[in-house]
Amino acid sequence: MKPDPEEPMEQPGPELGSVQPEARTCQVCATKFFATADREFCPVCILRELIARNLQRSENRVQHLSQQPALAIRKVRRRFADSRTTK
Repeated sequence: MKPDPEEPMEQPGPELGSVQPEARTCQVCATKFFATADREFCPVCILRELIARNLQRSENRVQHLSQQPALAIRKVRRRFADSRTTK
């Protein structure tokens, strides 16, 4: 959920040894977030990218698993055909 643009952003509390955060708005998804030297990317976009990658991996696994029975059947047919021609 995107915060109302008219509402001021709440500043994070100070932490020992932390870098001063900078309020930013993501140019991709318009989410407001605080960036520091070690965290400069939008957390929403990072999460979306990770979900998309995991979804793609899952789809690839399903596709691979769905092809395995067909490959096994083709191998059996080839062996059967080969055994008939060698006799």
